Amino acid sequence: MNASMLSLPSRAQLSYAIEGLVAREELLLKSLVRLLDNRTQHQWVYHPAAPDVWIVQDGKTIPAAASGRSSAHVVKVTSQNLAQPGYISLPLRPQDIEGVLNKTGNLILETRTQAAPGVSDSTYPYSYRLIRWPRVNVLNGPERLRMATLLVSRPYTVQELSQQTSLSLAVCDGFIDDLQATGLIEKRYAQAAPVQARSTAPDLSKPIALPEGLFARIRSRLLQRSGGGR
Repeated sequence: MNASMLSLPSRAQLSYAIEGLVAREELLLKSLVRLLDNRTQHQWVYHPAAPDVWIVQDGKTIPAAASGRSSAHVVKVTSQNLAQPGYISLPLRPQDIEGVLNKTGNLILETRTQAAPGVSDSTYPYSYRLIRWPRVNVLNGPERLRMATLLVSRPYTVQELSQQTSLSLAVCDGFIDDLQATGLIEKRYAQAAPVQARSTAPDLSKPIALPEGLFARIRSRLLQRSGGGR
């Protein structure tokens, strides 16, 4: 098995979009989200078509085409120094962005869990673990690659797999069915062999370890492109 596949992050993947920020601030925000990827509790990708979170300049609104999607959360970017949930103050600082993304991501996953009535441990009593890495034709998409990476590390029930990846129960159940059909997976009663989940969250007690001067260089380049400061 390719060792790089086993090192893929097992965090839930969430998406964000940006609206109303000036070009240099938008580019800086995207750059900082990428730099913070090894620090945030969730994996954040830019996906303006259907984001989980809209990061919006205070006083602006999300695009009209997306206004009917009540499931999307909104984070405001403001020039005021507001230490409040759901706000990022200017100038953009890595620690502020990290904190807001972590809190918002946890809120999104908690909301999704609460919105899945009728699902309990008895609904999915079995746990599953990969015993051999699947062929490429079984891993037909990044979602399946993420699920396979988790199932190599330890046993998961379908419900746990759904919660960890933020994928629907139907998607996870279908992947498990395909793996069982090819004999690549071990199945057992989850209650019979409880497994202590290993925490993959980063140590948030440590300071952010960005390369010295990197933040300043990024901002300087953006200011040069835009013709000066605000």
